Amino acid sequence: MAAQKQDVVVTSVKNMKVSELAGLVTALEKALGFSARRQVVVPRKKAPPVEPTEVSVILQSWPQERKLPLIRGLRKELGLGLREARDLVQAAPVAVREGVDPAVANALAEKLRELGGIIEVK
Repeated sequence: MAAQKQDVVVTSVKNMKVSELAGLVTALEKALGFSARRQVVVPRKKAPPVEPTEVSVILQSWPQERKLPLIRGLRKELGLGLREARDLVQAAPVAVREGVDPAVANALAEKLRELGGIIEVK
């Protein structure tokens, strides 16, 4: 009996025009309470992390016994006068260089770490 009903429905659908089929689908969606449209989910690819083009070298702090070598190092590396270098060290935490290339910033940070400074590159 069920096979006969299916055959009747299949025959009816075969003889319908496309516009009639669209109307039938809409009517079935309303009557049965679901959507016949296929849900397509496209997974998004994560963008590769962007490397910063400009970073800052920040002097966080220093051991008291390393203050003078750090002042000398800042004078040498940044071309500062004695007073400017001393004020910079005493103002920690302070940005020593801002907006520089990451390679330059890492080189400067390494030199200042060797002199005893606690340095952060952001």
